[in-house]
Amino acid sequence: MRQLRSLRTLRLCATITGDSNFTFALWPRNPGEIAEVERVLQQVAPGMQIIDSDVGVRTHKRMGWMLRADTTATGQVITHEAG
Repeated sequence: MRQLRSLRTLRLCATITGDSNFTFALWPRNPGEIAEVERVLQQVAPGMQIIDSDVGVRTHKRMGWMLRADTTATGQVITHEAG
């Protein structure tokens, strides 16, 4: 969907098998963005039914990676020691 591709917070978008045949993952800056994305999707695809929404609050594995302008990882990881 064009609307999903325009989201800078989109990290995964895939079709899957089964009754729920579409999934996507976002890294929003705040929880309010989730409801906004769902609202927009319902407007552009009225037949779409949102089955489930999950929120994960800890993403330690990827935090600290330096990114290039195109959002790909440079391989450099920034660490911070508590002072």
